[in-house]
Amino acid sequence: MIVNNLDLDSAVAEGIISREQAARLRDLSTRDPASLDASIDFSQDTRDEPFRLLRGFRDFFIAIGVGIFAVGLLAVGVNQIKDSTVSEAVIRIGDVSIFAILIALVLCVLGIALAEFITRKQRLSLSSLVVAVAFTFWSALLVGLIVKSLFVPATTGWAIVREFPTWLNIWGAAEGAILGSTLF
Repeated sequence: MIVNNLDLDSAVAEGIISREQAARLRDLSTRDPASLDASIDFSQDTRDEPFRLLRGFRDFFIAIGVGIFAVGLLAVGVNQIKDSTVSEAVIRIGDVSIFAILIALVLCVLGIALAEFITRKQRLSLSSLVVAVAFTFWSALLVGLIVKSLFVPATTGWAIVREFPTWLNIWGAAEGAILGSTLF
């Protein structure tokens, strides 16, 4: 509730507060916040937005919907990637098809679009967290596929790759997750 000068004048006229109190309230409202007494401890800066993870059922239901949508897209994407690695008619870079990399790239672009809408426009905290996790998984998939397509065929002669064929893929996916969470 904001009290203006007319409210203060009405309060003085009705005898609720004295003229001196009204003058002090006017002075308080026109005082610079930086000049306030340092001994007063404010729990939160007035310019800060309070952080709430859940702002209502709307945010909760949108987060559930985004989660289901993200897992569904990841499942469809991985299924298409599996199908494209089995198919012989697909253009390949090393062990990975171009189609698989394009699917992962589309998932990442979709993640950026979801983040733009949900995080920046709607400002839904819980849903933004779900989008951030999904984008991290999708970017891990993309970078993992790129690392697999570029580096695994070149290193198949190394003894460590023959013994541990997935360490480079895991490293690439971890780098993709770090890159995706940083980008988000």
